[in-house]
Amino acid sequence: MFRFNASLRTKLIVLLFVVSAIPLVVSIYLVENITVLIQNVSSNEAALIKPQLEKAAMAYRDQIDLRKRYYKDAVARPLAIARANGEPLQGHDDLLGISTPNEVKDFSPSWEVKIKDDPMVTYHFKIDPTLQRNLQELTNSIYRIDRIKTMKSKLPRSYNYAFIAVLGGVVALVTLAALIIASFITRRLRNLVAATEAVASGDLNIKVDETGGDEVANLAESFNVMTSALKNEQERVSYLERLNTWKEIAKHLAHEIKNPLTPIRLAVELCASKYDGSDPSFRKLLDDTASIVDEEIRHLEHLVNEFRGLSKLPQPQKTPGDLREFLRALCKTPNYKDWVTLQSDGELPVSFDEVLLKRAFVNLLDNAKESATSSPKAAINVTTTSKQVQIRITDNGSGISESLKPQVFDPYVTTKDTGTGLGLALVKKTCLDHEGSIIIEKTSPSGTTFLITLPLAN
Repeated sequence: MFRFNASLRTKLIVLLFVVSAIPLVVSIYLVENITVLIQNVSSNEAALIKPQLEKAAMAYRDQIDLRKRYYKDAVARPLAIARANGEPLQGHDDLLGISTPNEVKDFSPSWEVKIKDDPMVTYHFKIDPTLQRNLQELTNSIYRIDRIKTMKSKLPRSYNYAFIAVLGGVVALVTLAALIIASFITRRLRNLVAATEAVASGDLNIKVDETGGDEVANLAESFNVMTSALKNEQERVSYLERLNTWKEIAKHLAHEIKNPLTPIRLAVELCASKYDGSDPSFRKLLDDTASIVDEEIRHLEHLVNEFRGLSKLPQPQKTPGDLREFLRALCKTPNYKDWVTLQSDGELPVSFDEVLLKRAFVNLLDNAKESATSSPKAAINVTTTSKQVQIRITDNGSGISESLKPQVFDPYVTTKDTGTGLGLALVKKTCLDHEGSIIIEKTSPSGTTFLITLPLAN
């Protein structure tokens, strides 16, 4: 089976050239045959008509000659005899006048008649306009027929050449347009191939131009959606892998830290209780030491509890619900009703775990309150797209430094003196477990905006 091994650009150009050339060849063939047919028909008609026209013209000439002979024999000759005999001349209705070399008169248009008996005199008679006009028309018709025969082999061929030139120009323009279109299409396809190779090598940040409004543009749009989805999934898997690693570390840390805490506390308390001396400064030293140790142990126990919470994160138990009502109920609680506002229109059907999602929002709002430099204020603004609900939480806190933004959701990264750095990590895991995402949309000294995206139900 024949295979045309060539680039897509070459195939498109050849295809468009063939498509445009076929009508050209067919048109030339049809015009050639139609021209020959019309030419033959007209030639045959002319061949049939010409003899009849020639007979009619001859009849008119004979009639004119007969009329002239009549004027010569029946009118001019008797007048010449009368002039020679000195007799008075008898007039005639068709006689316009007589002229001689000594007396030239203009009687045009007229038929001039001379006779041998009086050669110096010219007799002028009226021309019959009907006979003359009909004879002229017949003569012109015969001339046109002869001209058609003469040009029969010349004009149609020139017409064909002109037609071929016009259609050839059209084919050239179509070929040029095909070259431009093919270059445009193949260039975008080459960009797609290059982008695919880049993705295969691990570059998920590449984007392809989506302009064009055709199938290639739709393909480019689908490619960009695919790479974005792959990038998000890669980031999600990578983050969850890191979080699982930290969960294992947290589990071991919680175990290793918790075991010695109780003996340390008991030993310090025992030392403080067994001293019964009378040295007040030493007593104060024992009491201060016991208090400091107890405070640090409490802090370590808090860390242990945080580690345990990270290592024992439950899987979400999602149920369908109205996210707007969930957020409205949260904002009406005593901790937030005075400084948190909610803006949301319409029902927001989302499948979510109420306990985990509430813990995530509480974490964000508590961080907003702790970062506020004055009276805390936060706004929750909810919008929707065709497939997602977008929740923006904006506070008036001190913001997050640009250098910290890339790591802010990693475990144990915090800007607070007493923070564990697990809060935002748990928030992000909750969003990922709900097939959503969270990013810092903007941050400045006047506040931070977190954007949470969750899929709408169905």
